[in-house]
Amino acid sequence: MDASDLMLATLYRRPFSDPGRIYEIKYDGFRCMVRKTGESVDLMSRNGNLMNDSFPEIVAAVAAIPRDFVWDAKLTVDDATGRSSFERLQRRAVTRTRMNVRAAAEADPARLCLIDALSFDGADIRGLPLTERKERLRDAFDDTATRAATAPPNPEKTISLCWMGSRRSTQSGVLAETCWYVIAAQTLGPYTSTYER
Repeated sequence: MDASDLMLATLYRRPFSDPGRIYEIKYDGFRCMVRKTGESVDLMSRNGNLMNDSFPEIVAAVAAIPRDFVWDAKLTVDDATGRSSFERLQRRAVTRTRMNVRAAAEADPARLCLIDALSFDGADIRGLPLTERKERLRDAFDDTATRAATAPPNPEKTISLCWMGSRRSTQSGVLAETCWYVIAAQTLGPYTSTYER
């Protein structure tokens, strides 16, 4: 399993409603495969680039979570309004010297928004229904001090997690107001190469 296996979205021009799907906010950021094995953590871009040096606070926070796992996630950095800012994220991504990274993390803290769980403790769970994978993702935080917050646009339909790797917290009301795109994923579907938005 590598970062090129991460799902791609299919663009639909018109909104639709389907009771067999959950709807989640699409954040503006870098798609990322998060792999934790023992004490080792890798943040891999979709193109296979290691991003650990630019986001050490995210690496440290992931390392504190027990178990081995592979997650599909999105790295984001917010602007002052709470909207994810691709420009700020790009600045963080090219910052690699230790002193500059520390200052960049203070000025523009990163956030890791969890999309899906692909494996836990070496077991590939991509064939399980999405709702079960998201429950396992949520349960990964049960015994940790790591901050996890649900950020669902529709709390009754979504088990989406937005795990905050920074001090900033984004309230669901702000998320709804600043949302440009929504992801629609099949609740009973396995993890495949495409989903709809």
